[in-house]
This record gives sequence, C-alpha cells and structure tokens, in this order.
Amino acid sequence: LAETIARWVSDGPAAQEAQTAQEPQTAEKPSGTESSFDRAALLDRVGGDEEVLREIIGIFLQDLPGQIESMEDAVKKGDPLLIQRLAHTMKGASGNAGAIALQKAALDLEKAAKTDDMGTASGMLDTIKKEFGTLRDLGIEGLAS
Repeated sequence: LAETIARWVSDGPAAQEAQTAQEPQTAEKPSGTESSFDRAALLDRVGGDEEVLREIIGIFLQDLPGQIESMEDAVKKGDPLLIQRLAHTMKGASGNAGAIALQKAALDLEKAAKTDDMGTASGMLDTIKKEFGTLRDLGIEGLAS
C-alpha cells in the first residue's frame, strides 16, 4: 500500500506536507476501537467511497504480517537502518489506512532505530504486534463498518 501511494507522491511541497500529515495527531481520542482505528479519517481520505475504504483496509491487513515478520528479523539482527526503513514504511501505510495507534507505535520504533536504541525497538515491536492483533481481530468487516 505504501509503495503504491509513494508512486503518486513527488518530492515537492505537497509531498512535504503529506509527510508532515503522516505524524500521528495528539488530539484526544475516545477509548476502545476509535483509539486504534480512525474510520472517519480514512473515509474522508477516500472521498466517502466505502468500496475503496474496504479495499484499502483489506490490502493493509493482508500486508501487515509480512511487514511485522521483516521487522522481527531486523530487530533480531540488530539492524537499525533496516528497522528505521521498515518502521517508516509502516508508519505511512498505517496513517493512510487510519490505524492511528499502529502509526504511533511505528513512529516510536522509527525514532528508536534512529538512535540505535535496540531495547526500545524491541519493546515497540511488541506494541506493534499488539496493535496488529487488535486490528486483525476487528477484521475488514469490523473496521469498514
């Protein structure tokens, strides 16, 4: 998903604005599902198109296990540059898919990798797995409705 979106983004001012927009918002969020997933924001991003929303969620949920597995391997190898790249990709994809808590965890993992803090990176990977579990348990139907 992130690769597809990246193909449409240039290095110009709009891309810089998009990068800034990928940072998780710190606004107060309701408890429960809404703090993990922002359906309204995703629906707004896709112009209210429910079919596109479902497609994005499906692709996102399908791609996540492989991304997490790659992150696990990178953490085990102690490769901060690879962790940083993978976390950055997940951060963007999560933000685009409305997975707010996962986006925040990926941002924190990216920051830990930038400072070569492998202990924090390992802890953030656990958080990412937990957030993925929450989203997976809701599934496409739960997230799209």
